[in-house]
Amino acid sequence: MKLGAGGLVRAYSGAVSEAVNCAQLVQVKPTVCLYVAVDFAKETKIRHIVNNYQGQILNVDYATQVTLEISLTAAQAELFTQQVINETAGDAIVRSMHSEK
Repeated sequence: MKLGAGGLVRAYSGAVSEAVNCAQLVQVKPTVCLYVAVDFAKETKIRHIVNNYQGQILNVDYATQVTLEISLTAAQAELFTQQVINETAGDAIVRSMHSEK
């Protein structure tokens, strides 16, 4: 069945109106990915700090040290990094995804 120009406009208008009525506004905040390398004994402390900043642990690698891949809002990255360094007495290595190699 062919709708013609007017029929297509009405069909698309109805579909778009319905989609707009069902849509929800979501605030998007820029995020960054950080890697934190720390001794096993300090992993719990890092997890606690991540939780305080409402960050998300994306991956954990256990080798000679624990390396946590963390996602958190870009606005909090600097404060998070400073707190990790302060609370681990400088033993943690924090780097952003962009500073690799």
